[in-house]
Amino acid sequence: MGESQIAIEYLHRHQHDYPDGVFWLRGGTSASLSRDFAVLAWLPKLQLAECVQREQKRVIEAVIGWLRAHQRWLLVVDNLDDVAAPSLNRLLGAAPGRFW
Repeated sequence: MGESQIAIEYLHRHQHDYPDGVFWLRGGTSASLSRDFAVLAWLPKLQLAECVQREQKRVIEAVIGWLRAHQRWLLVVDNLDDVAAPSLNRLLGAAPGRFW
């Protein structure tokens, strides 16, 4: 069983522990990670007006703001490698929550 399958099984069993949402991001590259963060702004659960902003940095800042304002969420970052990991740390900063 691969790591992604383990994450899926965990989510199946514990999704109720994360009422603010479970978000799955691709961590293969810094670009895909940033792109997926920006896409979160379009989710109805977040209801972010900034989703229509042209500048990706502003959209990501809005998503980070939402994450900071909510505590019971989980980010699953699939295929995170050593090159993209620092980008994840920069994106999240001190946002509360749980990471897999």
